[in-house]
Amino acid sequence: MEDELRLWLIEVGRLRQCFAARGELADRLRAITAAAVMPPRKRPGLLSMLGPLMRQPIEGAVIQPDVPNYVDAEAMMTGRFVTNDRLGACWSLLGVWLSDLAVAGTALSLPKDKIDELEFDLVRAGVPTRFSIRHLWGQSLDVPLRATNRMSIGFMEGENIAMMVEQWRWALPKLETSTAEFATGLLDFLTEDYGQSGYDLVAW
Repeated sequence: MEDELRLWLIEVGRLRQCFAARGELADRLRAITAAAVMPPRKRPGLLSMLGPLMRQPIEGAVIQPDVPNYVDAEAMMTGRFVTNDRLGACWSLLGVWLSDLAVAGTALSLPKDKIDELEFDLVRAGVPTRFSIRHLWGQSLDVPLRATNRMSIGFMEGENIAMMVEQWRWALPKLETSTAEFATGLLDFLTEDYGQSGYDLVAW
């Protein structure tokens, strides 16, 4: 699967609240989780191998890698440490939460081995480095959930988004085809009328 850049328009403070969720927000996150998380698969207990001797075999839940569950949700909502083997699942679950909480979201194809090439093309076209692709996740989210080895996470403040859009739009005719396609997708997302302004751009 191609690498993706996932983007969400949401106040970063609202995102941070998810990791110390209480009251209505905690209830909402649990409801989102309940609607999205599949019940864990069951595996037969060792005593079930006795066959006819056991009418009701003892069963245990199978914890599947990268598949979020209710334990992950509670760990995130209370800001508890997440072990390495559950990081992928927790980031997947955070994406599910943001699908509900954010005003908008999208995913753009961005192969990691092409980032340097795209960066160079934007700079060549005159885009200041503070509005480069890497600056889409230029500031730390400052949340307890650590990034996986292959992730870059962060956000751009809302006040900088309009300036980035202006710079990229001006440079668009000067970009190589592949860079222009990516830039067009991002500009289409950021210039859509979502009814309100002032949101931050969260990226990973």
